[in-house]
Amino acid sequence: MFDLRSIVAGIRALFRKKQMEQEMDEELRGYLEASAKDKMRSGMTEEQAQRSARVEMGSVEAVKEEIRSAGWESTLETVWQDLRFGLRVLRRNRGFTAVAALTLALGIGGTVVVFSLLDAVLLRPLPYPQPERLFRVFTLEGKRKGASEGSSYPDFRDWQRQSRTFESMAAYEEQLLNLTGTAEPEHLAGSAITPGFFATLGIRPVFGREFTGDDDEHVAILSYQLWQRRFGSDGGIIGKSIHLEGRSYTVVGVLPPQLRFRPQWYGGAASEVFVPVIPNPERDWFYVRVLGRLAPGVSEQQALAELNGIAVRLAQAYDDADKQGIKLEPLAQYIVSDAGQTAWVLFGAVAFVLLIACANVANLLLSQGAAREREMAIRTAVGATRGRILRQLLTESLLLAGSGGAIGVALAYWAIPLVARMAPAHGNFSARIQDANLHLNLTLLLFSALLAVLSSVLFGVLPALKATRPAPSSLARIIHDFGDNESLLWYKHVEMTMF
Repeated sequence: MFDLRSIVAGIRALFRKKQMEQEMDEELRGYLEASAKDKMRSGMTEEQAQRSARVEMGSVEAVKEEIRSAGWESTLETVWQDLRFGLRVLRRNRGFTAVAALTLALGIGGTVVVFSLLDAVLLRPLPYPQPERLFRVFTLEGKRKGASEGSSYPDFRDWQRQSRTFESMAAYEEQLLNLTGTAEPEHLAGSAITPGFFATLGIRPVFGREFTGDDDEHVAILSYQLWQRRFGSDGGIIGKSIHLEGRSYTVVGVLPPQLRFRPQWYGGAASEVFVPVIPNPERDWFYVRVLGRLAPGVSEQQALAELNGIAVRLAQAYDDADKQGIKLEPLAQYIVSDAGQTAWVLFGAVAFVLLIACANVANLLLSQGAAREREMAIRTAVGATRGRILRQLLTESLLLAGSGGAIGVALAYWAIPLVARMAPAHGNFSARIQDANLHLNLTLLLFSALLAVLSSVLFGVLPALKATRPAPSSLARIIHDFGDNESLLWYKHVEMTMF
């Protein structure tokens, strides 16, 4: 635990280093003088007393280093020294640095781009409040022995009235509508919906309202994009008429910009206009799809049991033995579908490319290690521990990975919108990408930083471990070149001062 005094002392040591060094020199000089005086009282001459005091205290630089290392600021200063020295090393070897950084940039940048797709398709929740409570409801049919994509309107209305486990339930169907009566007719993707559809999704129009039970069939709700593109963001659009399929519809609402609803996610376009569902009384005409929002605290199993009970009563009441029950499917599972598998395959491919990049950089570092063998031998000879050298080399690897990561982020910033535009035009995968509005965000920046750190460990540990074991012949040459221990101590002092 740090007390206030040690924190203040550490800050002083960091920002008033020269003054602290002077104070340390004065304290050590005072200690030597006091020790020499004590020895002179025992009969030693002044010269003998001073020599004895210096011998007892040992190396002044060693004592000062021990004092410095006692504070937390020493660790911070050592890290700063490692960073500065690592930058000098990379700057001295510009060719090696450029090749290694670009290699890592391609690996990290590609991984970030594909992770942005994975995030959009799988990790990012649906753009609705509490999307885990949203389910699609299917009718199970005996003859087909499976789940029908749709349901009949009368069945939907009976589920809606009798269910207590669902907070709300709504139905929809895909419709293609021609917008006329404007400068240019346009073929629009649309949906027919029941009242309360957007409330079930948890969405409220930004202007106007959604449909109610009192509306007739000639009302419409516009998507935000259509409102901007064809109606010039007209703030007075509510209550005005538009022409769909040659008939007049009154606009009652405009949806928020983030809502992109696709009635058929596999290859389907996002709906731009919504009109009311026209009820069909036939119970064997499965033309609507049903969405439900579970009531708070209700599980999927509870809701399914209740709906199956309702289905049994309906089959008995209308003598319809072909309907065998109900199936529920989370909306998120339906929307993602096979897109998740595609995203994971792509992510695995680029992760393998990043591993290859790390292996190539590790080979470059191993070749650099041979050129730095003398430097490592000198450090070992002057007393540097293996852990200290390892930390310095890993710091250099982290700086190298950081440079590659920064270039990779710049590449990803340019590539992410390009990849989003190049995605196939059909399928859940492309639909999720188009709706996600891909761009470089905080999540991707944090992922890039994590990749840089992991990459530095992957390509830096093995070369660093090898470099911290200089050959015995190298150590012997170093000791022979320096000649004596005093020269080694002098070199250590110079190394500490410079680095």
